[in-house]
Amino acid sequence: MKNNLQSIIGNLEKGDKLELGNNEKFSNEILLNQSLQCSVLGGINFVNLTFKNIDFTGSFFSKTIFENCRFSNVILRKSEFWSCTFLECQMTGSNLTRAEFNSSTFKNCEFLNSNLRASDFMDFEFRETIFKNSNLDLILIEDVKVWKPNEWIEIKDESDFEKILKDMNLISTDEMENS
Repeated sequence: MKNNLQSIIGNLEKGDKLELGNNEKFSNEILLNQSLQCSVLGGINFVNLTFKNIDFTGSFFSKTIFENCRFSNVILRKSEFWSCTFLECQMTGSNLTRAEFNSSTFKNCEFLNSNLRASDFMDFEFRETIFKNSNLDLILIEDVKVWKPNEWIEIKDESDFEKILKDMNLISTDEMENS
């Protein structure tokens, strides 16, 4: 029988943390209104999942793949991502404040009205990822690359991050679109 993430979460006792590993795959599910703080997820593949009103504050993700996932009002504040891949994902109204992303990738992703303030990106690649009305203040970067058609642009200084994204039309605000 195929594992169902919603039933696994439903079987957690109050105060239990969600801990998953062993190359499990979950697909075509909708997770609503859950507090999953301090979860530990390693080697998981999420395909076509919708995460809505989920609190993952302080969680740890390693070697996790999010493919065609939708995040709406998801809290990933102070979470850590190690060797994770986000493919064709959309984050709307989500809080990624002070999240850490290490040796990971966003490919064909979209951030809408999301807060990435003071997040840390190390050994990271942004490929065809856009940010609309999202807070990128105080971003820390080290060894970050952004894909520009036909070439990688290496960002060496935090102060260049937002400027390079704007120059490449990967970042926009409502004010920019109305001018």
